Amino acid sequence: MAEKHAFSFQPLLFALLGALFCFLIVQGNELNFCTTEGCNLYHDMTVAGISMWWIGLASFAVLACLALLAPPAFGRFVSGLMLFGDCGLLTLMSITAPCVNCLMVAVLFALTYRAFRKAQAQAHAKTLRTSLLLCLWGILFCINAGTVVRSELGSWAISGNEDARVHLYFSPSCPHCRDALQFYAGSVETAFYPIKDDADDIYRIHAMEQALAQGLNIEEALRAAQNAQKWESWLHLHPQILLLNLRLLRNKAHVFLAGSHGVPFLEYHGLPSLVSKELRKMRRQSQAAEQKPEPAPAPTLTPQGLPPELLVPEASQCTGATPCP
Repeated sequence: MAEKHAFSFQPLLFALLGALFCFLIVQGNELNFCTTEGCNLYHDMTVAGISMWWIGLASFAVLACLALLAPPAFGRFVSGLMLFGDCGLLTLMSITAPCVNCLMVAVLFALTYRAFRKAQAQAHAKTLRTSLLLCLWGILFCINAGTVVRSELGSWAISGNEDARVHLYFSPSCPHCRDALQFYAGSVETAFYPIKDDADDIYRIHAMEQALAQGLNIEEALRAAQNAQKWESWLHLHPQILLLNLRLLRNKAHVFLAGSHGVPFLEYHGLPSLVSKELRKMRRQSQAAEQKPEPAPAPTLTPQGLPPELLVPEASQCTGATPCP
């Protein structure tokens, strides 16, 4: 018996929702769902000079027409091809950066494909079976969703604004960290991220939290927390302590993922102020030398183009191979 060209309501609904969502993105009416770096990365992405969102809009429009005019089997085949192509995009995002808007479109593609499969099964009075394509899509989607969750949680700053230009990851038990924290303590452009480098750091960091809540600055809080008292072992199961351990674990994971296995760990957003000052000093010296009848000797630079005093032969950092003294 030939398959009926029946109207498929569910595929039409999901296809229209997908087309509407892509249209809103194309028109610049962005829904405030996308907050990851992948959103900026893929917002202006084009294929053969055509915006990816226009391609998505056209794809959903085709699926909507198929839901109205074509048999479910043909709609299933076309939507399956589109979902397989979306799996390629999910793979690309999994190795770069996920985009929340793209993930929402991916969900609508998957729902449309599943609705076509369901419509075909109902037309032939058959049971809907497991789809390997949907399983593959689900695995890739979960990978990207997990990355989004991790990026949204991010690192935890015990003091300072997370948008600061300098991020200092430190352990209260590390003497090099104490030196770095003392240097940056007065900077409003620095955020401080604690790391649990040994078992007793949890007591010191908790004591630092309490000291900061009482109005002490970050340097005073660190100094006051050095003799923090240990608490009973059962208190480690307290929700507040469990949350603190999770935050410290996220901070340590950030340091490890950045390729460092020791503290202090510094992140600069932009050109470090020390380098800027030294470069301005070099320009003034160069201008003064040009005004003299005899040229002054050129400043000595390293292969990286910086004065040698800005570079040190070895970083002062506590690692597993080089423990703190």
